[in-house]
Amino acid sequence: MNSEWSTESKLAVITENLTREFNGKAAVESLNLKISAGTVFGLLGPNGAGKSTTIKMLTTMLSPTRGTASVAGHSILNDPVGVRKSMGYVSQMLSADGALTGFENQLPSQCYINLQYSFLMNQQLVSTR
Repeated sequence: MNSEWSTESKLAVITENLTREFNGKAAVESLNLKISAGTVFGLLGPNGAGKSTTIKMLTTMLSPTRGTASVAGHSILNDPVGVRKSMGYVSQMLSADGALTGFENQLPSQCYINLQYSFLMNQQLVSTR
């Protein structure tokens, strides 16, 4: 969608009435966010507030019931591959060591992504455009 997307004066994340229901009960209801690129944003709240559900929708791991969102100019509904290519996500639960920093936690995932990409490139399964 946006091969020309840059971080200068852009919104990194936009949600519009983002909603996710489970068995008719809203876990996230009509969430509207605009997060500028280059900023640090914390999603805080008590257990059950919908933080994990929101992140799962923004990473395209879970579809919204209603509403939409974009990440780095890519629609979570229409361009999930573009969303995934533009971001990194490391779940806190994947850490084997609670003392690791966020940077240290993402290293194994980043190595896996790079190895997988290199393998696909060698197999000529990924376009280099």
